[in-house]
Amino acid sequence: VNHLDLHFQIETLSALLNQWRAQDKIVMMGMHDLNLATRFSDQLLCLMGHGESLSGPTKTIATEENFSRLMKHPIRRYDAHGQTVFVPL
Repeated sequence: VNHLDLHFQIETLSALLNQWRAQDKIVMMGMHDLNLATRFSDQLLCLMGHGESLSGPTKTIATEENFSRLMKHPIRRYDAHGQTVFVPL
């Protein structure tokens, strides 16, 4: 979905997630967009490199520290309008 305009990314992932949940499916997605990953995932698996990984509930794994290490760049977390967003500095 990364080649879609933002509104189509949200619309498409929302529709697919609703369909998968209604069918009681387990889905694995690979993505590099931290905000889409945290918005649409119950669990995260972050491949840190050199054989290291972090996994667990999104609320536990999605931290500034973890994402900064993952991206090898400072990341800040902001809460706005009931959503959490991660922004590179």
